[in-house]
Amino acid sequence: MAAQTVHFMNGADKSWAQSLLTKLFKGQSKFSVLPFATTKQASGANEGGIQWADLSFEGADEIFTLKDSFTMSKADDTEDNIQIDQNSGATIDTSISERGEWTFEGNIPVIAAEYCSIFYDAGATIASTNPIVGQQGTTYAGKAYGMESKQVEATIMIENDAVTRALAFARVNLRISPVFESGSPAYLRLNGTILANTDKGGTQGDWAVVEKVS
Repeated sequence: MAAQTVHFMNGADKSWAQSLLTKLFKGQSKFSVLPFATTKQASGANEGGIQWADLSFEGADEIFTLKDSFTMSKADDTEDNIQIDQNSGATIDTSISERGEWTFEGNIPVIAAEYCSIFYDAGATIASTNPIVGQQGTTYAGKAYGMESKQVEATIMIENDAVTRALAFARVNLRISPVFESGSPAYLRLNGTILANTDKGGTQGDWAVVEKVS
């Protein structure tokens, strides 16, 4: 009787993994943002958290980042080895004591009130009728803000350059901070942390890998 091959990954056809090499996720054409848990789905369902069915980013706000500044990575989990006294203290199993944080960052090319008003507590309005006066008499109007950036929860989707594949994250924590560096325009550093979805029953999942249908 011939031995039956047991596949580690899905599918009996071993060529499937090679076929996936044509599905590279290159670049970032769209970084779309929706407010977390206030998203209105076409079905009208409200089960808490994000329900992927009917979720629409059409017309959502976009974030633009400076070239090559956007990165995303997950820190390594902290593992504890379970060892025995015998066999020179051999490791017989491991357990994860702390999950690694999944984060991303990117540089927004402008420091603008439109961004700051989302991420900072508003202070006084500086009106054109009572402006700040610069060194050469130039007058400036705008908004004042508190010192600390707020943590803003959102749902995001990142589409690749070819608009054929996308990654969606149900719940992320966003924050910004202004950066001034010699030789380049001032910008806002965007930091994000991927969080767990809060859907009822926990069946929806926290992030999604999707491909173009139409």
